[in-house]
Amino acid sequence: VNYPRLSNNVVSCIAEDENKNLWIGTEGGGLNYWDRNKNTFTVYKNKLNDPASLGSNLVKTVFFDIDGNPWIGTHGGGLNVFDRKTNQFIRYLFRENDPASLLLESSSISEDTKGRLWVATNSGIKVFKRNELHLEEIDISDISESLLKYRPNVVFRDNRNQIWIGSGNGLYKLQNDEIITIDTTKAVNCITQDSRGTLWMDAGIGKLAKLEPGSSKLYYFDLPETKTVLGVIQDKDGILWIS
Repeated sequence: VNYPRLSNNVVSCIAEDENKNLWIGTEGGGLNYWDRNKNTFTVYKNKLNDPASLGSNLVKTVFFDIDGNPWIGTHGGGLNVFDRKTNQFIRYLFRENDPASLLLESSSISEDTKGRLWVATNSGIKVFKRNELHLEEIDISDISESLLKYRPNVVFRDNRNQIWIGSGNGLYKLQNDEIITIDTTKAVNCITQDSRGTLWMDAGIGKLAKLEPGSSKLYYFDLPETKTVLGVIQDKDGILWIS
C-alpha cells in the first residue's frame, strides 16, 4: 500500500472519528485528514485572506463533540470547527490583526453533559455554550470565581462525565460547577482513563501518576528513562503506552 506523505513530519495530535478515519494535526503543515476506506489524504491549511480556511497551520489538538463535529485548537489561529457540509472552517477566539489572538494557544478541548465546551488555553480556561457549530462564550466567573486563577494544560471528561483540569500547579475536578482541588504538588499536562476507570497522568519529570475511581489520593510511578511525559493511552489489550 502506498501511503501519501503528511504535510509536515512533526505531528502534534491524532484523533479518530466515528468512521475510523484519522485527523492528524501538525506543527506547520496544518490539518491532515486520512480517509482509511479510500486511502486518501486531504490537507487543510491556512490560506491568506480566506477566513473560511483553517485559522493556523500550527494545530495543537482535535476534539469531536457529541455530534461528531471536529473542533481544532491552534496556536495563533483560534479555536476552529470544521463544517463538513460546506468544507469550511469557522473560527472562534480569534480577531484579525489582534496581537493577543496571534499569541493565543488552544491546547485541549472537552465537552460536559450540559453541552458546554471547555477549552484550555495559555490565557486561561474558556467555556462556551454550544449550539451545533455556533458558540457563545460564557463568563467563567458565572460558573466559579476560582476558575479565573487557573492556567490549564489539559481538560478531560471521564466516563462518569466529570471534567478534570490539569494545570501547571496541580490537578482539579469540576463538581457541580465548583472546583475541587485534588493535588497541588505536580504539574499535569495529560490525562487519560483506562478500562477500569482509573485516571492516568504525567506528574512532573520522570513520573506517572494514577487516581483510582472515587479516590482523591494519587499514586506515583517512576519512569527512569523518561524526562517528560506528553501523552498516555491504553490499547485494546489493556497495555498503557506512554510518549
